[in-house]
Amino acid sequence: KIHKILQDSNFDFKLKGTNYLLESILYSYLHKEEYLFENLEKNIYPHVAEVYHVESHTIKWAIIRAINNMNSHIKSSDLKDFYTGFGEKITPKLLIYDIVNRL
Repeated sequence: KIHKILQDSNFDFKLKGTNYLLESILYSYLHKEEYLFENLEKNIYPHVAEVYHVESHTIKWAIIRAINNMNSHIKSSDLKDFYTGFGEKITPKLLIYDIVNRL
């Protein structure tokens, strides 16, 4: 279901950041009672970094690049259909939180 949501939002799965985002959402969903969204760098990115054998800071920037890429390939009107309550800029925290709450 997460893959479908990201695919429908025009995320490019050729980008590592999209796969990191998928893993971040999955991990957040499985541990949602812990409210990990407060600090992605401390609570979520280290787990994803361990899964993919990369540095934690790499996860953050790759996800941001994936979001920026998606933003450049989708109309703002279509974006509002997927993500309600967002302003001009979609952040990883808001995106992960929104998708986890929809699952």
